[in-house]
Amino acid sequence: MHSFIETVRSAIETTPAVEYQFTSGELLDHVSRPLPDLLDESFSLYARHEFSAALPILEAAMCAQISERGEMHPDVAKTLKRIACCHHETGNYQSGMCARQHAIVIWKSCGDDYKFEIQNAECRVEFAKKYNLLGELV
Repeated sequence: MHSFIETVRSAIETTPAVEYQFTSGELLDHVSRPLPDLLDESFSLYARHEFSAALPILEAAMCAQISERGEMHPDVAKTLKRIACCHHETGNYQSGMCARQHAIVIWKSCGDDYKFEIQNAECRVEFAKKYNLLGELV
């Protein structure tokens, strides 16, 4: 017989990573805007705790970054982290976890300069996994 803690640990360890999926139908409304404008507006919305409104703008900014700098650029990881924060703040832990996992992959490919970001993101992914699992069990 497994204890509750063992059951939780086992489920967390076997949960597959999921690719980040764009969540906003409003993404296309923003993709033609300049990247600095997108980033400025997303920071402003985030500061005002308008997380749902910031998501499509951040996703459009990420598309622009990928187009300009490539998929594995650290700026893309930074934007994915911000996307993850918005998802977390709106209670969408699964999407937040996926965005952070993608950011981790990018940071790991960029070398040793991103150790802190990797550790921080991995900690938050573990939190999201535990929170999702505990929410389902209760």
